[in-house]
Amino acid sequence: MAKKKTTRTSPSKKAPARAAPKKPVAKDAGKNAPKKVAKKAPKKAGAGRATASTKSHAAHGPRSGSRHAPKKAAKPTGAKALELFAQAMDMAQSGFLFDAISAFKDLAADRKNDLADDAQCNVGLCYLRMHLYADALESFAKVARDYPDATIAQVQGAAHEYGKTAAKAHLGRVHAFLGMGDLASARAEADAMQADTESHVVSADGSRQTFAQLADTAVRAAGG
Repeated sequence: MAKKKTTRTSPSKKAPARAAPKKPVAKDAGKNAPKKVAKKAPKKAGAGRATASTKSHAAHGPRSGSRHAPKKAAKPTGAKALELFAQAMDMAQSGFLFDAISAFKDLAADRKNDLADDAQCNVGLCYLRMHLYADALESFAKVARDYPDATIAQVQGAAHEYGKTAAKAHLGRVHAFLGMGDLASARAEADAMQADTESHVVSADGSRQTFAQLADTAVRAAGG
């Protein structure tokens, strides 16, 4: 059999790949190459000042002239005090005794107020109605101690009472002692009132009774 001729294909010669030209490197590149600087996040406007301000306030507290400094509540005087007194009386007469006590205490806080003694006495009367006798005794004692010569104001709820506010407070103490069952203290309180013959109450029929007489009658009725 005749042999088949095989033709050999010579591999095509590829052109040698040219090396990429090297970039010229500057001398002393390591020394003189510019260093990358990390960029800082931009500060928000006012952030630095707010932080400094916060630290300042935290260390020293609010300045007296600051807009944010706590304001002192103005004390009621004159016509305003009279209006607040009437409102407190309405609360007491309507049975809102806790609210009335709070209002009367606000008025009594300013001892220069002409109604301070009456307001303090009414605090005791409210406690008396609530059967909080110890609180009532303390409130009445404050009237006698701080306002020994003050007179009862002719206002709503007290237009029929005359004389010293302390006499009214002593009568309140008599009733507080009786409420506690302390008959001996009630009698001692009533006896100490006998010297005041001017402070009195005018009843609906026009009859006149002193606070001392009212105290004595209350003690006698309790068996003392």
